[in-house]
Amino acid sequence: MAKDAETVVGDFFQALGTTLEENVAAYERYAAPGLVWDTGSRVLHSRDEAIAHLRAIPGEYGVEAFRANVLNIAAAGNVVLTERLDDLLRPDGSVILSCKVMGTFEVDGDQIVAWRDYYDTAALARQFAEAGAPLAS
Repeated sequence: MAKDAETVVGDFFQALGTTLEENVAAYERYAAPGLVWDTGSRVLHSRDEAIAHLRAIPGEYGVEAFRANVLNIAAAGNVVLTERLDDLLRPDGSVILSCKVMGTFEVDGDQIVAWRDYYDTAALARQFAEAGAPLAS
């Protein structure tokens, strides 16, 4: 029996874990091959491109992985809206910073086919500077 869209997105966030490899495994399981992911700073056009982006993040930003703390979630049909506090993590699992994020997901069956995140990029840049974390230009 197919899961509803809200359950798929919730399960995806639970699967993220706290390491890069757990993040990658969650994308491999829940992202459709043709995923379109608007990260808020760039648009990625496949699951493979999204995973390549995840693998580049440690070098670009000094962030090993992320975990999502879902504050609110709502669904209508195959569309899911989330209010989250995303923790950006160091390799030891400690939190570099937490970022307020709103996200929109479109689900087909048991996979995410589209994902758009919205956040305050200026506030995030300030948080990176305050944390002393590298930030790609």
